Amino acid sequence: MPLKDLFQTAVADYNSAVFDNGRDNRVICRSIFDVDPQGIDLVYLDPPYAPPKDDNDYIKRYHFLEGLSVYWRGQRIMEGTTTKKLEKRFTPFAYKGTIRDAFRELFAHFRQSTIVLSYSSNSVPGESELIALLRDVKSNVRVISIPHRYSFGTHATAQRREVQEYVFVAS
Repeated sequence: MPLKDLFQTAVADYNSAVFDNGRDNRVICRSIFDVDPQGIDLVYLDPPYAPPKDDNDYIKRYHFLEGLSVYWRGQRIMEGTTTKKLEKRFTPFAYKGTIRDAFRELFAHFRQSTIVLSYSSNSVPGESELIALLRDVKSNVRVISIPHRYSFGTHATAQRREVQEYVFVAS
């Protein structure tokens, strides 16, 4: 489906997600480790997934939404790319060699908050290891597993298209 059609299909859903709940809320766009955790009751985390065999450049796959979320302010656009991708930024969550320590630090950082983590079964660490990492800081960890089939940006014979999307709730 052309990007224009995808956008027109999704824009109503995107816009309907905005509503006034009558409370003061904040959105922050910076390194999660620079966020002051004091006073945060619940934190929702959706980090890049670290694949077991290749790299996972979140910005490469979701550059349009990433740019849109900040109105492209402060973003370096790769002018030589057809789709005007954003430059890759390092994150310890995208690599299997650094993600476990990143999760340990992240969960400890938000140990006073309820932690809700979205993650995929086609990534490392796996479900049982994430539960163990969360239990280092939280006594109650619940997992909701949702079957998911990736279709956008993958070809029909691609491996790892059928996955479980996990939602971990740690309190």
